[in-house]
This record gives sequence, structure tokens and C-alpha cells, in this order.
Amino acid sequence: MSETLSFIKRMGLVGLTYIVNLLIGIILIPVFTKGQPLEYYGVWVQVNVSLSLVPALTCLGLPYTLVRYLPGEKDPERIRESFYSILALVFLLNLVSSPIIAYLIIRYAAGNVAGLAPLLAVLLLIQAVYFVGVAYLRAMQKVRVYSILMIIQNILMAMGVGGAVIYGYGLKGAMMALLTVNAMITMVILYRVMLDIGVKIPSFSYLREHIAFGLPTIFGNFSDWIVSSSDRYLIGYFLGVIYVGYYNPAYSIVSVINIFLWPLIFLLPARLSELYDGGDMVRIKSYFRYSLKYYLLLAIPSIFGLSALSGPLLTILSTPEIAENAWSVVPIVGAGVGVYGVYAIISQAFVLEKKTSFIARLWMVVATVNFVLNMVAIPYLGINGAALTTLIAYILALAVTVRYALKFFTIPFNLSDVLKSILSGAVMYLIVSGLNPSGMVGILFTVAAGAAVYIALIFLLRTFDGEEIEMFRSLLRS
Repeated sequence: MSETLSFIKRMGLVGLTYIVNLLIGIILIPVFTKGQPLEYYGVWVQVNVSLSLVPALTCLGLPYTLVRYLPGEKDPERIRESFYSILALVFLLNLVSSPIIAYLIIRYAAGNVAGLAPLLAVLLLIQAVYFVGVAYLRAMQKVRVYSILMIIQNILMAMGVGGAVIYGYGLKGAMMALLTVNAMITMVILYRVMLDIGVKIPSFSYLREHIAFGLPTIFGNFSDWIVSSSDRYLIGYFLGVIYVGYYNPAYSIVSVINIFLWPLIFLLPARLSELYDGGDMVRIKSYFRYSLKYYLLLAIPSIFGLSALSGPLLTILSTPEIAENAWSVVPIVGAGVGVYGVYAIISQAFVLEKKTSFIARLWMVVATVNFVLNMVAIPYLGINGAALTTLIAYILALAVTVRYALKFFTIPFNLSDVLKSILSGAVMYLIVSGLNPSGMVGILFTVAAGAAVYIALIFLLRTFDGEEIEMFRSLLRS
């Protein structure tokens, strides 16, 4: 019980970090969309999508290798060697590749805005080093350090980027502010790592093993990105960058659901790897069971609630024009995000078994299907077509993952709990839709009312057993 409570508390801390990050992203929507050319926001979205994609490819999957290999490692010398060899290789690879990739992104996917390519090149290099530093914090489960740094980073980024746009410095000013903040946080992380393990000139002794694990994840990462983010590029190509500005606010609202997923994805790999290397399969299955149950119990009502409130939320956070064009995207994308969350939890079984090549092959197939469907759907169905193909891709990924995972790993899953949550969420949706709120106060009241209805129904349907209720009580008392 004490271990479970400790894990939940760490999840809460990571969740708080993600909430701050999400709020900053939402705050920046009106900064870029109200009183500014909508093209500005479209280019800003493309830049940020690139910052999540490019390092995932150019780092060769090596940061994630740290998350898998370091948690159970007891030899300090091997930890130092692993970290610094990966850091050195990642830095060199991105030093060479970032200028070329930045030029191509700005030239062909981000409006060809003059002068942004050099800034993006430096940002990509810093982001790659940042990925390695954050991977170390994840591997060593330094949740408090990570959370504090991320909250500071997001607050500073909001102040810098928002100030640059509001005071007329445009996209260059916004990117310069982002670069400054990211560079500062990256240096702080590296300094913290040096305090923990010292400094070492790497001999690259274990690099072949690390690359063998990490390299297949490149294809998985790229294919995952094609499904989750390439639709922005294709929307920009087929419909224009303005439609990216319509589409992304809806995606940003749906990102609220990831508040419940991100803490799990951040903490589970290191914790499960530690238990797996110790042979403790009983606790591993317990982690899977509770992770799936509580993710779905929270994600399902969020999907229903956001779908009911999509129009009013988009109107407040952006413009009536965006709300009119994007409200219908929210329920489709929401369902896709929910399905992806289940996949992300179950796929940890393949990471434990070091079957990263399976994940890579799966996402290559899924990405191909998604890309082909997008090429057909976006020109005819617009941004709703992009959302629909993403949902189809995630359903395919989940179905294949479950089928193959069950061949070597028993994953506890209670279908009745999911059905109870769907029923409760549907009732909540009807009530929230009937209230039809306007204004932020009305929306907050409606959210509170919807949440109260959902929680009451969940308890009436006896979704929780006695042990789980006692665990909640212990958490509240602590």
C-alpha cells in the first residue's frame, strides 16, 4: 500500500507539471490568435511540432535507452559511461543535422518566413540535448527535480513568448524567447546530472548495445509522429496554414486528457523496468491493472465533457471563427487520444521484453495507413477528415498491440469498469449539453456539475472495491 501511495503521489506531481504545461499552451492560443494574423499561430504550431519530432529521430532513440537501462543499474561507472556516451553522440549528430532540417522545415512547412531557420536550428540542437537530460531524470525517478524545472520552464516560456508577441516582436521574438528559456533549463539539468554522477570522457563501451535497443524506436517514433502530428503539415499543404490555426486549438483542448496519461508514461517505464529486472511479476501486473483502470475512469468522462463544451471553450480561448470551424473536431480527436492512452500503457509490456522492433514495425504499418487515409480524407473532409484518420490509426495500433501482447504477457483488464464509466460519462454528457453554458464562469459551473454527476454515478455503480476506497482514504490523510 505504501509503495502504491508513493507512486500515486509522484504521479500527482508529474500531473501538476503537465497541467502547467497545458495551461501555458492554452494561454498562448489567444495571444497568437486574437489581434494577430492567424498565419502566425499556424507557423508557431509547425515549429513546436518539429521540436517534438526531429530530436525523436536524430537522437536515434538513445534517450529512451537510458530510461530502460539505468533504473536497475547499480554500477556508478556504467551509469556515467552510458549517459556521457549517449550525450556526446546525440550532440554531434544534431550539430550536423539541425541546420539542414531547420531550413527544410521553414522552407516547406512553416510559411518560408525569412530568418527563422537559424533560430530553429539552434532550438533543435538544444532540444536534443534536453531530451537526454530529461531521460536521465526519468530513469533515476527524480520526479521532484523534473517537476520544479518544468514548471519554471513553462512559466518563463509563457512570459517570454507572450511578451514578444504582444509587444510586436513577432515570431522571431517568440522563438528567441523560447530558445533562451530552453537553453537555460537544459544547462540546469546537465549541471544537476554532473552533481549526481560527476563528469567523464566517454569510451563508448556500451554504445552498440544501446543503439541496438534505441534504433528501432526511431521508426516507431517517426511513425507515431506521422499519426499524431503530420496531419498539421498535410492540412497546411492541402488547405493552407490558416486551417492549421483552426485545427490546433481543438487539439490543444483535447490535450487535457493527457493530464491522466502523461504521469503514467513518464513514471511507468523506469518503475516497471526496475521490477522486471528484479523478477517481480506480481507487482508489475498490479501496476498495469491500476494504470489502465484509473486512466480510463478519468479519460472517458473527459472525452464526453470536452465534446459537450467544445464550442463554448473554443469561442473563449480563440475566436468565434475558429470555434465554428473546429468544434466538431474535438469529440473525434478526444476518442483518438483516449484509445492512444490505452495503447501507450499496454505497449510497456514490449519495452520490458525489449521488443522495440515490434513497436517499430507496428507503427510503420499504422503510419502508412494513416498517411494514405489523410491524403484522401483531408482534401474532401477537411480537418474532420484528419481527426477521423487519426482515430482509425490509433484503434488499429491498439488492436494489434493487445493481440500480440497477450501472447507473452497477461494484462489484467476489467471490461465492466469501462462500461460503467462510459454509461456514467454518457449521462454526464446529456446533462452538460443541456446546460449549454456561456462565459468562463458558466463553463466552470457546468464542469463542476458534470464532475459531481459522474462521480456519484461511478460510486452508485460500485466501480471501486473496498481496498481501493481505503487507498483513497489513506492518500487523503497523508
